[in-house]
Amino acid sequence: MKDHLRQFVTSVPAGKDYLGHMSDAQRTAWSHDLGYSINETLTALSEARVPITVDVKLVGFAGDGNEALHIADHELQMFLRTLHKQLETVALHPSPAHMTLKPEIVFRVQPAYYELSGKVAAAINQAINTGQPSSTYTSYPLHLVPYGEVDKLLQEDFGHGDGSYTIYLLNPPAHAPYAYSYQPPGSNQNESCPGSLWVSDKRYAWFDLTANLTFYGPGPGGKGQVFAHSTPILKHYKAQDVHRAITPDLAALVWSACQHLVWPPLHHGKLSYNPKLEVHLVYMVEALQRPAPGNGRVDVAALQQQLQAVGQPLGQQVTVLEHFVMFSTCDHCVAAYSGCLCACAAFRGRLQQLQAVGQPLGQQVTVLEHFVMFSTCDHCVAAYSGCLQHGERLLQQQLQAVGQPLGQQVTVLEHFVMFSTCDHCVAAYSGALKARTSRAPGAKGSFKLAVSHYLDLPDLERWLAEWREALLSEAGVNWDTEHGGAAILPVFIFDVPSTEPVLLDGLLQAAVLGQEPVLLDGLLQAAVLGQGDVVAVRSAAQPLQTFFGCFDLQMAINPQNIHRPVLAAVMQQAYGIADPALAWSQATGKMWSFIWSVGQNPFGSLGSTASLSFAQKDAALRNMALAYLNSSMHHAAALMRGFEMLAPAGSNGRTHYVKGYLQPEQVLPYNQRISLLLFKVQEAAAALAEGQHALAVGYAVSTTEDVAALHKITRHYKASLKPDLVCMGKPDAVRWWLLPSLCCFITLALVVWRCARGPSDDESDSKPGSRRGSSFGGVHHRAY
Repeated sequence: MKDHLRQFVTSVPAGKDYLGHMSDAQRTAWSHDLGYSINETLTALSEARVPITVDVKLVGFAGDGNEALHIADHELQMFLRTLHKQLETVALHPSPAHMTLKPEIVFRVQPAYYELSGKVAAAINQAINTGQPSSTYTSYPLHLVPYGEVDKLLQEDFGHGDGSYTIYLLNPPAHAPYAYSYQPPGSNQNESCPGSLWVSDKRYAWFDLTANLTFYGPGPGGKGQVFAHSTPILKHYKAQDVHRAITPDLAALVWSACQHLVWPPLHHGKLSYNPKLEVHLVYMVEALQRPAPGNGRVDVAALQQQLQAVGQPLGQQVTVLEHFVMFSTCDHCVAAYSGCLCACAAFRGRLQQLQAVGQPLGQQVTVLEHFVMFSTCDHCVAAYSGCLQHGERLLQQQLQAVGQPLGQQVTVLEHFVMFSTCDHCVAAYSGALKARTSRAPGAKGSFKLAVSHYLDLPDLERWLAEWREALLSEAGVNWDTEHGGAAILPVFIFDVPSTEPVLLDGLLQAAVLGQEPVLLDGLLQAAVLGQGDVVAVRSAAQPLQTFFGCFDLQMAINPQNIHRPVLAAVMQQAYGIADPALAWSQATGKMWSFIWSVGQNPFGSLGSTASLSFAQKDAALRNMALAYLNSSMHHAAALMRGFEMLAPAGSNGRTHYVKGYLQPEQVLPYNQRISLLLFKVQEAAAALAEGQHALAVGYAVSTTEDVAALHKITRHYKASLKPDLVCMGKPDAVRWWLLPSLCCFITLALVVWRCARGPSDDESDSKPGSRRGSSFGGVHHRAY
């Protein structure tokens, strides 16, 4: 049965009911009674686990490394075994929510191949000897070793892996201080922070204990800062205590890798599978023409390729589209933009300059604007369509690479809307544009007052939510006919020519509105809206310093390049991928640690690479499976608890079975569905453990059909129930009739008391010499 079901999962499109594709004999095989009581079924649904194997390989710890350190594999294994920590599956947004399926980490510590330590040390020392030290990050000369010199050796040792994850701990000897560079030669070094580790796109990562590390992460007051004492560095230990003190720190470092890389939390759990995904990039441009290809725009092809790599195993089609709205044809765009940052002020300034030049000559200077729309200018379209934007292709390639294992087709499309013809664009932009004062670095270490503009995320979310359909319509996105059933993810990009940096909340370049920003460093370029849309802003400003630091250098981002933050925001919204700096702990809850945020990572401002590591690629598929499994297991458990409430008091469902409440014709479908559901949950957990995430998604998505069938069976049973009111309780319990009876008793007592008291007063008043004139009877007698 297992092989037959696996065949259906791999051949039948996801979301289909596999039971309908089975033969009569196969359906009969699934109809056998498992014999589970209600309580046993709940236990089977709540105790499913995913065993994850993590191999830890020691390189340079056999006395052949730095300081001739010797650590046996069984010593580190002992500390890892005594951690007694359990990873939780948590969706962080909108509030932390625990999921049913949890992992169980199994560690295997072993020394690496004996020649690997010498090869790694030789590669590092050769790079030090051939390269020139840099003083960009530190006051002392620091050699920047390309990470590829070491990674190619470890990748060869790793091979293709066996479904497990591998963490390499390196302790090579070196004769000069060094750190690993992730930037190609000749690039801007302060856009990427050097580090001591690398997270590969394969299922392995490595950490070098000899590499120099002083500080990187957010500035003062930030969370998750990485200092020299945050990681085990050999020179920070006393020689006589190093062996005893560094081993538990190595175990803590491996556990940190498990929290951030092997099984990271989900950003959100509201994920749904669709075989087609279209990402529409809607450029709202404050210009008279579309922006030139490239030049910092989103690389559509790369984004689509990465998403397609995730969706392909499930047959999911991902499409990324670009839409441009020109200021010249978008009155709303102009209105939104002109509310705060008045671009026309610069235009008036240039006009005044021209008039000042021509005035001595008696020359009248007049500047006229002429707008030509692409919709009415065939020559404009022909001139522009000759080349496909490089950014569009790159983004599409990256997203296709993510969606490919799911069989997902990813398409990235661009749309351009000009501010001059889009009133909604202008209104949204100007309504969200704010100004504030801040301190800016001045000459000789002083500070000066500076006025900066930014887009307020709550206001922007409100305006875009109100005019969402109008903006997409002006961009040419037809929801009814164009997407053809595909899942659509709009990305609204405000493309302004201002040389002053304009960011979201003064912090980010891209984000999801209503959710946590992609960056927390005071420089946001993209965000995801509350309704699931992505918003980004791009300007012509020069590189801008961030709140993040690296060694002695302050990191910077390029406001002209939004490809990387848009990629991170799309991955966050479409696949629930959280920032690798985030993790969850039972003791502290949500916590930040930027140890693993350098290198290959589209999130944050510590790096500049827009590529994805295995942590993001695996999380994209695993999150989809976890979301479906959690939903199905939660609904099935709720049904079981409903039947449990029908059990007699004191039994708690231990000896009662659901089939005892069903009609005879409902027992067979129930047995089929509950057997399939429990089997699919087990197989999905096993597939996740083996690293076959696409297979796990197939099992997980198909569980929705089984849960829906169980709901249908429950509704039929509910319709057959007849209400019967039975008064139950202890004999000495308070009855409902006690209150009216008590009232009658009190009334009767008052009447008796009045009757008993009345004649006594009359008799006393009728006696001679009586002075009870205060009563009504006394007054009455005296009146006569």
